Amino acid sequence: MSDDSNDALQVQRRVVATSAVGSIVQAIWALASAELPRVDALAEQASVYLDWVDAVLERLAGPEVLRAHHTTLCVVLGPERSFCGGFPRQVAQAIPHDGAVALVGLRLAEAGSPDVRARAEFVVSGPGSVDELEPVADAVAAAILSAAAGRRVELLYPSEGGAFRRAVLLSAPRELPAHGEVDTYSDPSLVLAAAVAESVTGRLRVALAETLRTEVRARAAAAESARNAVDEQLEDLESRLRVIFQEQITSELVDLYAGVLAQPVADRP
Repeated sequence: MSDDSNDALQVQRRVVATSAVGSIVQAIWALASAELPRVDALAEQASVYLDWVDAVLERLAGPEVLRAHHTTLCVVLGPERSFCGGFPRQVAQAIPHDGAVALVGLRLAEAGSPDVRARAEFVVSGPGSVDELEPVADAVAAAILSAAAGRRVELLYPSEGGAFRRAVLLSAPRELPAHGEVDTYSDPSLVLAAAVAESVTGRLRVALAETLRTEVRARAAAAESARNAVDEQLEDLESRLRVIFQEQITSELVDLYAGVLAQPVADRP
């Protein structure tokens, strides 16, 4: 087999392999693009609502009373799955440099430094899809309650535009307002209990939803970038293949013409 034939075979194999990678990347992009509207619909406006719930909670329970001996557990939410570009490193870099932390998202745990992994009081899986948000929120809540031990618990999670949000999930003791200072139709203790439950469960689910939304967007962007790279690679390989085939045809024509010229004039066609 000639060198040109070997080159053509190698390039054809690379075309097949690159096309296979392109099919996988296309599937990842399609899944992320289909999932994004669902995550957007779930997370939209929810943070504004929960900010209002927290304001109601502060009116009912009073402001936090932070003292020097109070400690904080920072629960950091990050990506669960791979193939989302530099997003895991971005979240890992936002983890506090000291103090107790907990990590939600296995990809985040992998991206964290050895110091962060050593300080992590627990590592749990994050949601891989919208359908997993509720069971994951329950599992994370159980892990937090088990590890809180009376500490103040904060959530740190990615949000729109590359920003990070901090939200208090479990507060330090509060300075209760004077009796009768807040008017409610129901028993104030019942309203307070409902506000606390709504704040804690709602904040956790919304934080997980916003984290998932940012992860899905990062995955869609990474897949789009990979698709473009695959297209460019295929275009380059196909161009090289055309050149090889053209050179083969030219070489065959030259050989054929040289064979004709080598014949006696009388025998030429």
